[in-house]
Amino acid sequence: MIQLVFDGQKEIKEKEGNFLIATLDRNMYEVDSFKEMAAVICGEEYLDCDSAETEMHLRINAAKNIGLWVMTAEEIENGLLDTEEDENAGFEESIIIYDERIGKIPYSYTDPVVDYDIHGDPQLIRVECDETFIYSLEKNRLIAAWEKVDGEYQRFLLTKDLDALIEKELVPFKEAAKKQGRVPLHKKLGE
Repeated sequence: MIQLVFDGQKEIKEKEGNFLIATLDRNMYEVDSFKEMAAVICGEEYLDCDSAETEMHLRINAAKNIGLWVMTAEEIENGLLDTEEDENAGFEESIIIYDERIGKIPYSYTDPVVDYDIHGDPQLIRVECDETFIYSLEKNRLIAAWEKVDGEYQRFLLTKDLDALIEKELVPFKEAAKKQGRVPLHKKLGE
């Protein structure tokens, strides 16, 4: 169950959950599963999902919203909103939504010219599964997450290995694709 433990100003209750997650609005929640961690970011309807595909689409939508928020904040900070420069200059390259199975995910599916290449050193928000989603958001300092290990809370980045999380997600994906008789969508970073 998702419970608010800190509302940005004061502690609401003692921390007891398996995981803690702090969001950009300075609220902190305790949760008992990775799915609940993702639901803090994606919305409570995430808990009602009964398919991995629906969960992935909700993670993608949340990642797009976060990416657009960050890019807008950067433009405001740099004073670019008031200039007549190209409105999309650098826009799509500061945060990229990425899935190891399919590659770069565009912000707009209707854009006639989508650039699937990755330029420079952008921040990646990964959407393969709940764990990679949370890991990448914390790595990019868009949230803070802790996992209770031996009774103590440790930062999520210190308790997980991104490559292992991705591999763990790819194995069942490839097995499911074999059973369904279709080739899985798969593209490695940089290909």
